[in-house]
Amino acid sequence: MYYKVYNGMQSESEQAIDSVFATAEAIGSFDRLSPDYITFLGRVWAPMRYPEWAVVKSFQDVGHYTPSSPICACASFQLFDGLRHVQRNITLSLRLERALNDTLDPRERWLTDEAWQPLRRYAEQLLATSGREWGETTVASNLVLKPLLSSLAYDELATMAGVEGDIATAHLALEMARDEHRHIDWTHDLVKYLHEDRRHADANHELTQGWVEKWLPRAVEAVSSMAQLHGERLDPGWRERAAAALDDRLEELGLSRTQASAA
Repeated sequence: MYYKVYNGMQSESEQAIDSVFATAEAIGSFDRLSPDYITFLGRVWAPMRYPEWAVVKSFQDVGHYTPSSPICACASFQLFDGLRHVQRNITLSLRLERALNDTLDPRERWLTDEAWQPLRRYAEQLLATSGREWGETTVASNLVLKPLLSSLAYDELATMAGVEGDIATAHLALEMARDEHRHIDWTHDLVKYLHEDRRHADANHELTQGWVEKWLPRAVEAVSSMAQLHGERLDPGWRERAAAALDDRLEELGLSRTQASAA
């Protein structure tokens, strides 16, 4: 993907989001949302700006240290996606606060809510890794964490929002999920390419497998902890679907969960 294609695609996406938000405002959708549901979004949606920002900062390092311009481009596009995710998270959260007539207090939840602390640790460990190892950072973020986290935080949330008649959050979550799937896909293709290298395939595979084993238990802990916040709103089949999708991707790359916890 090149800059012109990316710009055009995301411009259309932003216009669509603006249009849906304008429609939601015109029909009074925000103000008809129940206080209980908005409080729920305050628990599961608003604090997502912080792990998103951690990935943005990490991929600044990935783009800086990678020796390949195509990888730098992918990292840069992902960074731009993350910036819009943070911005859209904040603007939607502010509108929800107006409807609730109260603060959602995402910073306090991120810093003190026990359910968020495993993901907070993961984000901080990712930031500590990005300055010294761009490859491990990319695998830890896009191959290990995002398939689980984006499934819960965006795909599942879109379904929940739809049930509540919250068209703005549902549409925004789906747009963010599309970005996340693209991040996962480019990393999958990169790892596949490295595993097929004629000279270094075995060494590359061994290195990647080691990273998966190192980071997957942490990712499972982080996302499982987050899932507790969703309560009965979460589809009981989500865990199995998310775990199966991740396992399928790993299997395609000749990787496994060896010594890693199941989701």
